[in-house]
Amino acid sequence: MLKKLIISIVGFVMALSITALAEPYINLTTWYDGGYEHASMDGINEYTGEVMWSTYLGAAQATELEAAQYLGNSYGNAYVLFDGAVYMIDPYTGYINWVNPDFGGRSASWAFSSSGKLYMCGYYGPDFYVMDSYGNTLSRVHSLSDYYFWPNELYFTYGDNICLVYSGSVSGDGYYPLEFDVTKYFGVVQY
Repeated sequence: MLKKLIISIVGFVMALSITALAEPYINLTTWYDGGYEHASMDGINEYTGEVMWSTYLGAAQATELEAAQYLGNSYGNAYVLFDGAVYMIDPYTGYINWVNPDFGGRSASWAFSSSGKLYMCGYYGPDFYVMDSYGNTLSRVHSLSDYYFWPNELYFTYGDNICLVYSGSVSGDGYYPLEFDVTKYFGVVQY
């Protein structure tokens, strides 16, 4: 009898621990009202489906480009782009740890490096943006080329190289990859 009771208690404690320590599923919700795009985030327990927290990000002037994007988790933080600013949010509580307004763009493409840096480009600019895992802007380059525009994809290739893909050029729409060494632009901040 005592053995069954101990097994039951251990099982209950383990289930409770797993549920409590589960990294929440992050859900970003947007809606439009009166010419504004509103955004809120929910942290949902992946085991129970329970909403653990909800955070309203605000309202941004609606345009043809989305104002809110969930960028993912890196180094224990959830990242969201809203109205040109990058928000770093505690995924367990919904607390906004910091907001960096330097990116300034919308409809972003992004990639996280293994060191926790966030690399981004925006459809209407900037062409290249880098932020460290503490929320500090390391680089912001408005335009890498007078020939290309509308950056819409970026990914790591090898070493310190990134490929930035543009969908437009002075020659017309298309697929225009531009590969470069990211360290060339560290410390360059243009607005």
